[in-house]
Amino acid sequence: MRSIRTKAAVLCAAAALTLAGAGLGAGAASAHAVPQGSCGSGFVKVGSHKLTADWGKPHVGGTVTVYYNRSTGKNCAIARPIHAWAGKAKNVSVWMQRLPHGARDADSSDSYRFYAGPIYVSARHKCIRVFAQVKSPQGEIYVGGTPRGYCR
Repeated sequence: MRSIRTKAAVLCAAAALTLAGAGLGAGAASAHAVPQGSCGSGFVKVGSHKLTADWGKPHVGGTVTVYYNRSTGKNCAIARPIHAWAGKAKNVSVWMQRLPHGARDADSSDSYRFYAGPIYVSARHKCIRVFAQVKSPQGEIYVGGTPRGYCR
């Protein structure tokens, strides 16, 4: 019975450390320091696109996810590297533009290692184009997005 209690205590402590390390516990670190990122309330995911590099066959280096808030008419995008590169990617960036040739927003920095964004563009009854890039720990570039755009 004692070993079951000990194992349960160890599992609970490990879970607490995991949550704290992921930024879900008290005192979460500053933006882009933990692998989170959220557009806020009211946003619904409308799509996710792989960031790829092609060396004979596609290799996936991350994703860019697009969200929409029907009540505000705003679009949001967040780019993330693959899980294995979280915190190790050399750069993560995301870009979004209202079409044709409208408002745009971007988030890019050589210090972004976990995610880029969220970025926002108001585009009720308009189309948007989203593009993202991840630079791997080895320096390879992975890109992707919505060449045709999203229309809401």
